[in-house]
Amino acid sequence: MSKFVNIIAEKRRNKIRKNLYNSIQRTMLTEKGKFLSVRDVCRILNVDLSNVRLQANTNPDELLTGICAWDFYLLPGSLYAALPLYANLSPKQAILRGARVLLTDKQEDDYPCIVVPNVMDAYCQLCGVIQSRFHPKTIAVTGSVGKTTTKDMVRAVVSQKYD
Repeated sequence: MSKFVNIIAEKRRNKIRKNLYNSIQRTMLTEKGKFLSVRDVCRILNVDLSNVRLQANTNPDELLTGICAWDFYLLPGSLYAALPLYANLSPKQAILRGARVLLTDKQEDDYPCIVVPNVMDAYCQLCGVIQSRFHPKTIAVTGSVGKTTTKDMVRAVVSQKYD
């Protein structure tokens, strides 16, 4: 029974990721100013771009589809922040899932990495810049029971107007 439930859950997660990715791709066409590039991230975090090891075909000015620290929301073209204690993907897994670059505290083999002294501080700094520049709508759900269900219900309602 649990194997069947896991298969259904994975299909649902893949559908959500696909819909989110398609929505972001449409938004990138009309609102490029709401997205950051690797160069922008380096500038915000005071990291010398020449120290960032990128894949051969990666343009540092190409827009990132997102910045995430949780594998559920990792989309192709994203920056994946490998937060200590929270990173649930290895660098290899993140790259295979489509991350364009990793935010880490050490260079991970030959993977594209932006190396910072403290990943959590850098991630928070990026989130702060995004919040102050773009003023995204934010909904906070707290508590000890029912957060996931509430989040899913809020998403279902909000997605009726904002795809």
